[in-house]
Amino acid sequence: MNWTFDYSRIGLGIAIWLWLVYTAWGDMNAMLAVGASTAYYFYIVDRM
Repeated sequence: MNWTFDYSRIGLGIAIWLWLVYTAWGDMNAMLAVGASTAYYFYIVDRM
């Protein structure tokens, strides 16, 4: 992975992810959506 790009983008992604997990906690469908979006996010990051 190329982590040389803007670190604020990583921080923003983590903050959004944590907020999603906090909001979706206990809701199985929402948790699956969070997991899928997390995997997609890292897929995009890996392509940069």
